[in-house]
Amino acid sequence: MSIIDTTASDSKVSNAQEAAEMAADACVRAKENGTFGVGAILVENSTGKVLAISLNEVLSDGKVKDPTGHAERQIIDWYYEQTNSLGRSFPKPNELTIVSSLDPCMMCCGASLTANFNVVSMTYDKFAGVSGVGDGNFSALPNELKLQAKRLLSYFAIKDKRDFSGTNDALFATDVITPEVEKRAVDAFYSSFDNTHKIVSASEGVAVDGLLNPATLPADHPVINALRHFDTDAVTVKTSYEKPDKEIMPALLKNANAAKSAGNTFNAVSIVDRFGNVLMTMVGNEGKSPIRTALMELTRAYASVREQAGADDLRYLPHPKYLKFVSLVGSGKDGVSVMDLGAYGSTVHGEIPKSNSIPFQYIIPKQDPNELDKMVSKFPPLYSDAIKIAPKQVEDIELKRLGEKAAFQMSGV
Repeated sequence: MSIIDTTASDSKVSNAQEAAEMAADACVRAKENGTFGVGAILVENSTGKVLAISLNEVLSDGKVKDPTGHAERQIIDWYYEQTNSLGRSFPKPNELTIVSSLDPCMMCCGASLTANFNVVSMTYDKFAGVSGVGDGNFSALPNELKLQAKRLLSYFAIKDKRDFSGTNDALFATDVITPEVEKRAVDAFYSSFDNTHKIVSASEGVAVDGLLNPATLPADHPVINALRHFDTDAVTVKTSYEKPDKEIMPALLKNANAAKSAGNTFNAVSIVDRFGNVLMTMVGNEGKSPIRTALMELTRAYASVREQAGADDLRYLPHPKYLKFVSLVGSGKDGVSVMDLGAYGSTVHGEIPKSNSIPFQYIIPKQDPNELDKMVSKFPPLYSDAIKIAPKQVEDIELKRLGEKAAFQMSGV
């Protein structure tokens, strides 16, 4: 994680310009590292002390390291790592502010709302950012989240260009930043975008017709070992790729029950390849961080396996756009669901091939399927038009019945 811990230093910001310049420095450094030019800092509201600096880390050494490696998301997980795992004492999230060089994407927005962090941004992003047209209405979000977004998300005023947008008690709400520092952040992002996008797109590796069945590999093959590092049952369960069936349910349910017993959320997510192999099933680790959901853990684990694989091994490890994602529990109208859907968009990155129909499926609905369709249709253009995220409930009748039984048995689902 590209986090620079500054807690031992005297680094402070006393106004919006200083905060913006530090965030702009971070996004330029991210660009120079060969990834998306986005950066963020974490500021203690009462003192202006800078607790951490984060750089985008989607790419590292020319490879996709972590599709969720956005600056804001990393800061949130860093915070919980420091407080929960290392026992450090920090103010509560609502007493801190993430200053970001770019309007939060849906993943980072959902993560911030889930964890209750304040966020102030330097720029708007009409293509992928939650701000939309910058009118402060957050029309991309479900109604259930809009009031929280208006309370937590703000945008710096820019001298002679725009007014501050957000609540009056937001960090540096009465300050302005210069057009030059905003331009620096915008230029760093857009000048990094094309090359980074090409690298991410090239990570697709083997075309779907050239993929090979990992179930034919010996048990001690590096691909199998890498997958089983995260899931000991990897490539042992088979289901239908076109229409996932009841064969996938035992693995999902076993993992979800184990997660609940460990104090985490009752959910699990599997990925299925075109040969019907369940490549990996994972659960969340919300006990360590509320944004470490099953989907977030899964997409990072699978990216790690692909990053370390050789060219020949990638023949057995499809790009996520060719996989079926099957979640035991579907998406609601909460911050976690917005984050997960945004993270899925970041994972597949581009338009999903027509050969992969209904690539993101769930078994137990958290809201009416028509309402979910409406919710996703309001997401920014990257998700609704370019990637065309469209989560759907599984079609298999027996699998639905098993889901209804599991939902009845488990409280709080």
